[in-house]
Amino acid sequence: MPNFSASGATPEFPEGSPQPESAVVAHDPVWRGLDVAIIILFTLFSMVVVLFAGAVLLALLAHLRGWNLGGVKPLANIRFLLLAQTAGFALGFLFAAVWIKHHYQAAFWRSIAWRKLPSATVGAVALGGVGLSILLQLLGHYLPMPRELPIDRLFSARTAWALAIYGVAIAPFFEEFLFRGLIYPSLRRTFTEGMTVEEAFTWRPVLWVFAALLATLSGFVVLMRNLSGLPADPRALTTMLVAVLMGLLAGPALRLLASLLTMMAQWNRAELFAILVTGVLFGLVHSAQLANALAPVLMLSLVGIILTAVRARTGSLMASWVFHCVYNGTLFFMLYATTRGFHDFRPLLH
Repeated sequence: MPNFSASGATPEFPEGSPQPESAVVAHDPVWRGLDVAIIILFTLFSMVVVLFAGAVLLALLAHLRGWNLGGVKPLANIRFLLLAQTAGFALGFLFAAVWIKHHYQAAFWRSIAWRKLPSATVGAVALGGVGLSILLQLLGHYLPMPRELPIDRLFSARTAWALAIYGVAIAPFFEEFLFRGLIYPSLRRTFTEGMTVEEAFTWRPVLWVFAALLATLSGFVVLMRNLSGLPADPRALTTMLVAVLMGLLAGPALRLLASLLTMMAQWNRAELFAILVTGVLFGLVHSAQLANALAPVLMLSLVGIILTAVRARTGSLMASWVFHCVYNGTLFFMLYATTRGFHDFRPLLH
């Protein structure tokens, strides 16, 4: 196998000589981390817009047609929230496909490593998903787990099937696309190449927008509590302070980040760092569903690390998707058995 040098020259095609298109090595991935940030922000924005637009539309139709919603509030209805979240994910996915194809002229499915798997690999990955779900369920009995998690309160006889369909057939695809399709290869490239200060500073607008949104949301919470005569929420005030500091210190923080990433790139552990960071991010994103408790967040981070390792080992996003679907499916099957067919949820409420 030819040895590609940093300059792009190969033994068969010395530097300066014409090279066929097949000899040109493209970056993997073709996009940069900033592209991923834009895609994620667009996806979150889409979710919010779809959520509130759907709620307004449903209320308007109910008023015009005289529907009796029986006191049902769309923003508190699990099935409505799942539909809105799915629509937001789908818009973000379509946006990513158009963005990558338009800006980088790359084949979208190939660029996110959506590759077919041999039957034997599918079987092994599926078996791994079953085994990991059972292992972590057993491990949970020996860890300091909260008596009740926020996600447990979502389940009832009316919502369980919707949550099961979403958790097995919908969420794994979009989560794998975001974490293992976009974030993981971006981190791997960053930990391989490092980051210059100029590249780091291109993130300043993103940090400013994020800080402004964070400050606005926390400020809204403070204002509403004040108007309602409720005491100030220390967490909201702290969040406002963090958002302000994030905006003010964006420059020095990004300069420090560039130095750190450049140093880490010299360690030649890009794959390992990318797998670990992607897995931890996966756990942290789900922390609100887990009451921000250390043990369950660590367990889900481990799941994220294993999913990313599967993606890295097989070179296929389809592999981690199959693993994720089977892992979630096994958990829902055990829940189905424990709750007598999704009818008795008292076992979840210790």
